[in-house]
Amino acid sequence: MASEILKLVSICQSFRSGNEILEALKDVSLTLEAGEVLGLLGPNGAGKTTLLRVITGLCLPDSGNVEVFRLAAKAKYRTGDLGVVLDGRGLLNERLSLSENARYLCGLKGKPFEPRRYDDLKDVLCIAGSDDVPIRKLSTGNKMRAGLLLAAIHRPRLLLLDEPTNGLDVEGMISLRRLMQLCRKEECGVIVSSHDVDFIEPLADRVVLMRAGVKVFDGPGAELFQGKAHTRLVLEASVGFAAKLPPRWEWAAKDNKMSTQVVDHQDLCLLLQALAHILPAADAIEIRQAGLRERYEALMLSEG
Repeated sequence: MASEILKLVSICQSFRSGNEILEALKDVSLTLEAGEVLGLLGPNGAGKTTLLRVITGLCLPDSGNVEVFRLAAKAKYRTGDLGVVLDGRGLLNERLSLSENARYLCGLKGKPFEPRRYDDLKDVLCIAGSDDVPIRKLSTGNKMRAGLLLAAIHRPRLLLLDEPTNGLDVEGMISLRRLMQLCRKEECGVIVSSHDVDFIEPLADRVVLMRAGVKVFDGPGAELFQGKAHTRLVLEASVGFAAKLPPRWEWAAKDNKMSTQVVDHQDLCLLLQALAHILPAADAIEIRQAGLRERYEALMLSEG
């Protein structure tokens, strides 16, 4: 049975901006188990980074309870058991090399520096030839990879990644996936905040959607939008075809493609029946299951 390593109960967090009070988090509750990968999604200003800062202790909530490794937030649990990349940046001293940073960070965390662990993480993240090079001389992508290595070098039990895909190329994204798979194998819980829905979908055991400080969904990605639009119909046709589309359904147009979502099989049958007289004029027709990105966008719009 998996063990619970994180528990947030009714977290509220606000900030003052001039004469206004901005509510960043509104009654947010959350749990995470060892080895679980949780994808945290939401638009800018949704409260994702604030939530991660509350978990690290960088922000103290106005109300609510935070427990990490079954210890209250004020306990000294963070020193050796937490790995963090916040705001797309790791704990990098740019004057030091990667190996110097790794040794220094392990010392700060009270953990031994393991050369084998260091080499293994370099292989996982595809970092080569940077042992003696100051971090400031690395490319943006390699700086991000270096930050990821430092977040995991001390074998944390909980890894918090805020927008870790920033600055990564395709190879870097593949390396990040490998790191998250390694964390799952080592029973390290992971919360990864990202705007990249396509990156989150195949990796996360659970998805949490945030909007305006409120948790609007928490569960497996496969259950997202249960009972709502799951199927998308796409028509490819010449200019002027859009004017003939039945207005009952909301259509999105891009170039010469028009698409809409339907809620169930009956709705799809009704749509095809309504389109029967104009379908022969279409150049192409596609019916497919809506992916996580489309479901995410639909929920964000419906909540707006």
